[in-house]
Amino acid sequence: ICSVTSIGQSIEGRELLVAKISDNLSLEEDEPEFFYTGQMHGDEVVTYIMLLHLIDYILDNYGSNDRITNLVNNMEIYINPLSNPDGTYAGGNSTVWGATRYNSNSVDLNRNFPDPEDGPHPDGNDWQPENILMMDFANDHSLVLSSNLHSGAEVLNYPWDTWEHLTADDLWWQDVCHTYADTVHLHAPADYLNEFNNGITNGYAWYSISGGRQDYMNFFQRCREMTLELSDVKLLPESELQPHWEYNRQSFLLYMEESLFGIRGIVTDMSAQPLATKITIIDHELDNSEVFTDPDVGDYHRMLAPGTYDIEFSSYGYNSHIENNIQVSDGEVVTLNIQMDEAAQYDISGVVTNAFTSDSIENAVVELLDTPIEPVTTNSNGEYEILDAYEGNYEIKVSAENFSTFITEISINGQNTIFDFELYECEIEDFETGDFTSFPWSFSGDFDWIIDTDNSYEGEYSARSGNIGDNQNSEISIDLETTFEGRITFYLKVSTEAGYDFVNFYIDGEEKANWSGVMDWQMQDYFVQPGLHNFKWVYEKDQSVSNGEDCCWLDYISFPPTGEVNTSENDIFTDVKLIGNYPNPLEFTGKSSNYTTIKYQLAQESSVKFHIYNIKGQKIKTLLNDEIQAGLHSVSWNGKNSNGNIVSSGIYFYEMVINDKTRDSKKLLILK
Repeated sequence: ICSVTSIGQSIEGRELLVAKISDNLSLEEDEPEFFYTGQMHGDEVVTYIMLLHLIDYILDNYGSNDRITNLVNNMEIYINPLSNPDGTYAGGNSTVWGATRYNSNSVDLNRNFPDPEDGPHPDGNDWQPENILMMDFANDHSLVLSSNLHSGAEVLNYPWDTWEHLTADDLWWQDVCHTYADTVHLHAPADYLNEFNNGITNGYAWYSISGGRQDYMNFFQRCREMTLELSDVKLLPESELQPHWEYNRQSFLLYMEESLFGIRGIVTDMSAQPLATKITIIDHELDNSEVFTDPDVGDYHRMLAPGTYDIEFSSYGYNSHIENNIQVSDGEVVTLNIQMDEAAQYDISGVVTNAFTSDSIENAVVELLDTPIEPVTTNSNGEYEILDAYEGNYEIKVSAENFSTFITEISINGQNTIFDFELYECEIEDFETGDFTSFPWSFSGDFDWIIDTDNSYEGEYSARSGNIGDNQNSEISIDLETTFEGRITFYLKVSTEAGYDFVNFYIDGEEKANWSGVMDWQMQDYFVQPGLHNFKWVYEKDQSVSNGEDCCWLDYISFPPTGEVNTSENDIFTDVKLIGNYPNPLEFTGKSSNYTTIKYQLAQESSVKFHIYNIKGQKIKTLLNDEIQAGLHSVSWNGKNSNGNIVSSGIYFYEMVINDKTRDSKKLLILK
């Protein structure tokens, strides 16, 4: 029932060994995969010994102990007692004296994993070989529940470590961790595992870290993992090792058993073939808390706190399936086996045009996001076609050079196969003038940003943060009025002290993201509504230490459309034109971003009025009554009447009145 294999070697050539325990070692079954791993800090020797005890205990008691037999027969158990052998045996292979926290590259392995907040390399180091082996192991399995073990404290640390906000399953985590700690208290002295909240703590509430394995497993692998600290003393006397095993023995087993509870089952197609399927608890999930089936077997395992849940099963190419009012009880399992119907397929097509001129856009890229369908490009007439798209709801992305990227949701079905898109021209700041004169940039902080000639995303130049010291910052910002909704995209490169010195990006004073550590050029993308906006990038350092190149770079910024793109004082508008509105129909869901934008053109300064009428010809709203300069302009409507109430679904008309004469009107449709 046990096999021991090497998943690879450490830097110095020591094997990283994993014991697999199962009643069918060679078969992949409808069973949760569980993982214990120890001692990624090489000097925390207690965990190595505890997991060796656990392996022996399971093997010695299989077949004679009902609890152990149940675990082995119904789970795939993986145990890696030592994940940093170079740190543990830094003093030689025959002793743990001289053991060190770090691997042989002097890197803390528990700060070296990709981080949900601080990016792929939050500590500024390349991924270490030991961590790459662990990430590969997780990728090769469908792990459901795990724990990484430490010593140096006595507490159960549950996620998140990197974020202050709680997980979707915080109540479940607290219950599971209290169960472990409360059981320990029945078998241990009164002063063991009794600090914090009676032996448990939220990671961030204790102290925040970046690059920890716990957050990596939860966020990127969607495997529930907590950090288990077993002893205040990292290197216990030999006489204390057996007692500590006895303190934790029953709790080790209880934690493993948690993977058997909640909701589980197998998802297949109508031919009983397993499907790769996403399982979503409706109105519950947060930060990648959804789980997926093991595509080889089709089994899924979703642990949940007691309650009533609605569950959605979704798989590309199949109609979504929802199970409502599923009751989950503590320590119980609900089995839901699901068969999915294959969805119908349709060819979709459309035209991509310039929203200002109505000209077709050649070489625009149209992409159905999160599908295996390759992006397509438009021809010289702006036409595109995507073949064999399955019926369903998708996000579609439309982009073209010098145009603002457009992302929206579409519903493909027998009645909806044609989707036309308008893109707004945008302005690009690529710093290729070799200075900051192309746009009205502002600078503040201790040192101004500068033009860099050694690092760029494209071309020869980029902007680089100022050469600041400890407790200083360098800011660059710009004020722009965007006439239409759109997206600001930019490329950012970062080289800072991970977890301490940060690059922050703000829109209108609200922080949208921050980055720390080492990150090569990556595109960032944010939605922007019409209006006056301030965009600001800030690099700020804490009170000590500098790592990397101690700066950040900014390049190829695509600003949202302003409505004045590609126009100048020499442009002559020879006609009055009501161009139209977008989107039409306007699907009103109550969000603040739901509005339609009406575009129009004036040949000269004029008195302009826009009125909205219902199907009965009754005026329900005046959108505009003002003197407007010649040029391209827009006005938006949020689907509300003059009293501020949401209008009913149906057909409406908007009328353009120029110098008190009605010049044109068009129809729009409101949907709810």
